Amino acid sequence: MLFPEAEVTRSLSNLYKAHVNMNKGDVYTRVIDYNELLEQKLSALSFERQSELRRQQMEERKKHLEDGASGEDPEPAEFLEGLAAPEVLPEMQIDYVERAKEEADKIVSKATADAEMILTKAVQEAENLKERTRKEAEEQGYAQGMERVREQETQMRMELQQLKEEQEQVYADRLYTMEPELMDAVIHVFDQVLHTDFTDHREVLLYLIRRTVRHIKNSREFRVFVSADDYADLSAKKDEIIEKIGGEVVLDIIMDESMRSGQCTIDTDEGLFECGLDIQLANLVRDLKALAHAD
Repeated sequence: MLFPEAEVTRSLSNLYKAHVNMNKGDVYTRVIDYNELLEQKLSALSFERQSELRRQQMEERKKHLEDGASGEDPEPAEFLEGLAAPEVLPEMQIDYVERAKEEADKIVSKATADAEMILTKAVQEAENLKERTRKEAEEQGYAQGMERVREQETQMRMELQQLKEEQEQVYADRLYTMEPELMDAVIHVFDQVLHTDFTDHREVLLYLIRRTVRHIKNSREFRVFVSADDYADLSAKKDEIIEKIGGEVVLDIIMDESMRSGQCTIDTDEGLFECGLDIQLANLVRDLKALAHAD
């Protein structure tokens, strides 16, 4: 007959559960050695059972010794030795096996529940971390995107400002080079207009004569030489010219056959003054050209 502990160990050979390994990705890994736990439980139960059997044997032996002392026949030595031998009842063996199974089931259930709880918590934490990471990435990406937009806007403003300055410089350079060209064209047109239109208007020549005479300060006698075409009209305006000059003056209008229409020369004590349309136009053209080509 084997000891109860040996019987229980042999009966539990089919109850072997090496370990539980629960792994989901890289989240969490836990290994439980149930053989070691069962050995610890069985050792504790075996120790308690042996202590109980020894106590019972000692009680039986003491009882028999007391009965022998009172005159009763003592039990044979073999009987006493039999009492000292460990006794294992079938029902006790079944009780140990069942208790071991129950303990193992409890351990497995608790370990499984703990593992599931830890795994669930780890998965939840991983999801939370992933969500936080995603939000942080979105916020960081938005901030970076806005920064890029601001940089691009600044760059575009600088480019537009530079383009504006370049266009203004091109316009200024072009205007500087065009001014003489435009002035030459204006002078040409003005020259054509004066020769075609103003030569037929004696009022212009009359105005030039009056203006010239007014600016001659130290002379009171004037001889005005004009062309044959202008002589009649200017002679008719003689009194008007004297009135415009004012004061006591002597004004003679003299026809000069060598002059063209629009030409006029005034002879005074201070000298000769050219006030014809051609001279005035030449002076005007000269002044315009000087302005156009000035720096």
